[in-house]
Amino acid sequence: MDNKSISSWVRQARYRAKKYSIYSQLEIEDIIDIIEELDGNCAYCDDAIIEMLDHAFPLKDGAANIPANVLPCCRSCKNKKKNNDLVWMFSRKYIDKKKYVEIIKEILNRKDGNLMKDHIRIATGIVESPDDLNE
Repeated sequence: MDNKSISSWVRQARYRAKKYSIYSQLEIEDIIDIIEELDGNCAYCDDAIIEMLDHAFPLKDGAANIPANVLPCCRSCKNKKKNNDLVWMFSRKYIDKKKYVEIIKEILNRKDGNLMKDHIRIATGIVESPDDLNE
């Protein structure tokens, strides 16, 4: 991916975050670091070269627009995932348990990963609603 494509995606993500009133703290440099971290390979299948960027947990579902929530992916994996979340990819067997756990750990260990903990707990069904987080 070139810097122009990355810049355009970051702008669009910021716009969507604002539209959904979602916390947004994403910079182009963060994306470049993530791509380098994965050696230019798709985060979901490891094989294909990245062509796009994806939120592991979509903004429409209340996930933050932060580096921890961004995964580079190939066109094939993005077409499978569409606008669903990582849990959906696992439940449909597009990724195996090992890859699912690996991605969750990667998300939590990235910059601002701690901001994704509650969203992951809700998305995975560990808690049923944001209200349950305070109990």
